[in-house]
Amino acid sequence: MEVDPRHCDEATVQAMAELGVTRVSFGVQDFDERVQRAINRVQSFETTLATLERVRGAGMTRINVDLVYGLPSQTLETLARTLDLALALAPDRFAVFGYAHVPWMKPHQRLIPSETLPDATARSAMAALVSEKIVAGGYVRVGLDHYARPGDKLAQALAARRLQRNFQGYVADDSPWVVGMGASAISSLPAGFSQNVADPAEYMKAMERGGFATARGIAVSPEDRLRGDIISQLMCLYTADIGETCKKHDAESDAFLSTIDGLAPLIRDGLVSIDGDRLAVTDRGRPLVRFVCAAFDRYCTGIEGRHSRGI
Repeated sequence: MEVDPRHCDEATVQAMAELGVTRVSFGVQDFDERVQRAINRVQSFETTLATLERVRGAGMTRINVDLVYGLPSQTLETLARTLDLALALAPDRFAVFGYAHVPWMKPHQRLIPSETLPDATARSAMAALVSEKIVAGGYVRVGLDHYARPGDKLAQALAARRLQRNFQGYVADDSPWVVGMGASAISSLPAGFSQNVADPAEYMKAMERGGFATARGIAVSPEDRLRGDIISQLMCLYTADIGETCKKHDAESDAFLSTIDGLAPLIRDGLVSIDGDRLAVTDRGRPLVRFVCAAFDRYCTGIEGRHSRGI
């Protein structure tokens, strides 16, 4: 269960324990007060630590901490202090995401002046700092944005090449399907994807009626499954066996690769390499793996203009 440490009192913790919750993810974002005020989420380290100890005391010892870089007013110095404090919490896992400034999708972000956001060079340096400090703290980097202790199931899944990724990030779960519960939750089902209504009040009304709260759904085709399989391999392992994957999906690899128009520029720029039917993301290309994956997504019209900048 994901919790906001500011709103997780003793009664909430006990209810979580009674429900059988075993892993708790703490939303932190950043511990610098100036940054917190810029994103309207003031949350002290002491509040976070007290809630974490309360959760651990109730027997829920598997702890994740979520952090964000690229936030307004954030600098390398403030981020370094946040990382030191976060490491002091000693969670099992970290998830560290780059802030996505999408005011056309999230109107409340219009309140954030764009000039307060770190530029692309600063974001790149922040991403490097995050990896450097957390790995030095004894964690294994898992894919693009997760870190786990060496004995954690996530790190073990990576070593065994069983790592998967879903809407919640990287997971060690072998199940190919995910059922999302709650407002705006997305489910991955055999026929495709579905999403619940985003408004909590509407979601609760649907629950009270005893029906589904589904707002929309997208069916997937055999080609979608093929492309999704390749994208998953690239996101989790930075490599994909195009030949074997096409064979599994009853497709011909040469014909399939001929449809990937964006592949040649990626090879030319040194972001990917091909050896036979095996495609590998280079060390240079790993921070840009989303751009590599976008080449295989036939629904993607370019991620630079619609989502977060760069890394």
